[in-house]
Amino acid sequence: MVDPYTGAILGIRPGGMDFLAYVHQLHLRLLIRNKADTGKTIVSWAGMAMLFLLGSLGLGIFISAAVKSQLLATQTAMLATYLPSVLLSGLIFDLRSLRGQEVQRVGRARRRRTRRTDHHYDQHHLAGPGGHGGAADV
Repeated sequence: MVDPYTGAILGIRPGGMDFLAYVHQLHLRLLIRNKADTGKTIVSWAGMAMLFLLGSLGLGIFISAAVKSQLLATQTAMLATYLPSVLLSGLIFDLRSLRGQEVQRVGRARRRRTRRTDHHYDQHHLAGPGGHGGAADV
């Protein structure tokens, strides 16, 4: 500790983490300290999941407060969430025929992510007993 007026050293702070540093590291890294920074990655993904849940719950509460019946709330939620997904997937309309380039970019990104997920699923979940997949392994 240093006196701000004279610059004289008043004392030395003991090493180690005090309570606030301990709480800070708990919230920042879940107290996991390694080279890969695993705790920070876990906290980041948990934060993203909370943002998604906040948006989903907010939309659900807004819809249920805005309409009068449960049936209408269900239909409105389906319309607000599934309809854009189906329209932007390219399942109904060919995305190349749409004029807006932003819509085409969003649709291409969704298709790429879906293909990547399907490829990952095929590699890891459809493999046969030997890990190679196919009926020849059985």
